[in-house]
Amino acid sequence: MSEDQLNNNFPNKEEPNVSDAEIKNDGPIYAMPPKFRHGKFRAQSIAPATESKPQEKIKLKLKFININVKFLIIMLGVVIVAGAAIFGFIYWSKNYLNKNRAIVPIDSGAPSQTTSLANPLILTYEIKDETTGQIISRAKIDFPAASLAENNNYQLVKATSLPTDFAGHLVVGGAYQILPNVPSIDKNITISIAYNKDLIDSRWEKFINLGYYKNSIWTTIPEGKLDALTTTISVSVPVIPSDIFALIVDKNKISTANQGEVIIGQQVRSALDSDQDNLTNTEEQLYQTGPSNPDTNGNGILDGDEIAALKNPLSVDQDLANSYLVNLYTNPTWSYSLLYPSSWLIKPMPETDLSQVIVVTNTSEFFEASVEDNPDRLSPKDWYLKQSPGTEADKIHEVTINGQLAVWGPDNLNLFISKNDKIYILTYNLGVETAANFKTTFKMIIKSFKFIIAPISEIAPPVNETTTSPVSEEIFPPPARSDGTLIKYENKEDVYLIEGGKKRPIFSKQIFLQRNFKWEDVIVVPDSEIYQTGDMIY
Repeated sequence: MSEDQLNNNFPNKEEPNVSDAEIKNDGPIYAMPPKFRHGKFRAQSIAPATESKPQEKIKLKLKFININVKFLIIMLGVVIVAGAAIFGFIYWSKNYLNKNRAIVPIDSGAPSQTTSLANPLILTYEIKDETTGQIISRAKIDFPAASLAENNNYQLVKATSLPTDFAGHLVVGGAYQILPNVPSIDKNITISIAYNKDLIDSRWEKFINLGYYKNSIWTTIPEGKLDALTTTISVSVPVIPSDIFALIVDKNKISTANQGEVIIGQQVRSALDSDQDNLTNTEEQLYQTGPSNPDTNGNGILDGDEIAALKNPLSVDQDLANSYLVNLYTNPTWSYSLLYPSSWLIKPMPETDLSQVIVVTNTSEFFEASVEDNPDRLSPKDWYLKQSPGTEADKIHEVTINGQLAVWGPDNLNLFISKNDKIYILTYNLGVETAANFKTTFKMIIKSFKFIIAPISEIAPPVNETTTSPVSEEIFPPPARSDGTLIKYENKEDVYLIEGGKKRPIFSKQIFLQRNFKWEDVIVVPDSEIYQTGDMIY
């Protein structure tokens, strides 16, 4: 068949466009199965005309989310287990390392904390003077093992919100507070507070107690024990009644104890006292005691307290005046006497008619005894305020010295004693020293100060108005009593022995008894019975 014939039969390579009318149904029609229509007779699935249904997409997404949630839960479980393991290791190692470890006391005011309920606990704190930095008080609370019912990291600090002088009590050194609150305890604990001796006076030291503050009042904790060598008061208690406690003393007892005694200023720091016996190391040399033995004669009394009480610290039951440790000075013009260390010197100031006498020490410090006029016979307080009108009256402390009214000046280093129309002044001058070496010695001097006879103006008989002759031996009448007679004037304490026509003053009651005199032999004589004064008996 030629090409033209082929073209005539098939004018286009495409299938011919035949209308439905032209198709004749002359017999059955056979069609090729679909699997044989493409390729080399491979069976292929025919993709549907559209994509996956929406329900199938949602299923796929939920399956993916479900896988992620399971993964996160597994990872979270791993983190929790790992964290618990780490925390458990830290807790175990902390307990292991702290087991049986000693608790280190706190220094310089740093508060302490608990470590374990099973371990003992010691809380300590120190209160210092804000100006000098000197430790004035130290507190300690000793919790034995298993005494704490709970662990609240307790601390011991200074109670700063409280005044130091209120509610009828004086707080010695400062108040302490337990934080965060009052602990419950299952065993007795020990509370101890040590105080600086410069804060107190020995006269009322025995009245100091450990107390607690609650409901705006101070209450004493009974059965406190004082260690005189360390100046520490301790008490064992089964319960802590308050979180604030301190050393306290009743102000009424202070006032009572101050009467007739000596008080030394608190603002002056004392020099070193190695054995805490109230004698500085310098004073130990004066009285031949030692800086490492607080009770030289072993009678249970501190050496310094014996000196202040005019007792010999080297011998039991001997007066200091009868020892070689001190000398007696008698001022014949102004009729007083006092004791001073035998290694020191007394020098009257020139041209003062013995109204100014200096006690020279072995340091730059010195003591002075002087006499001033008091023509209006004012009380020592009124006299002082008249001399120093700018001084506040409440800064003047009134006391009684050997039956005579006296006051301390604001510096507490000057004592003013009145007698008739004179004021007798005892002064402690520090010189160039920054710390006082002789506080106890000053107490001894003041304690021994005594008016041995009345001033000459008091015992002199009336003088004729026409004469200006000074008082002399000729104006004394003949003695009215025989030698060996003991006399005293009415309303006066001094006792005299008539001897050689003169009255000889007896230095003290101890000397009176040592001479075997008897009180029933003393005769009270009128003031008009006048004798010339002889040498003192001591």
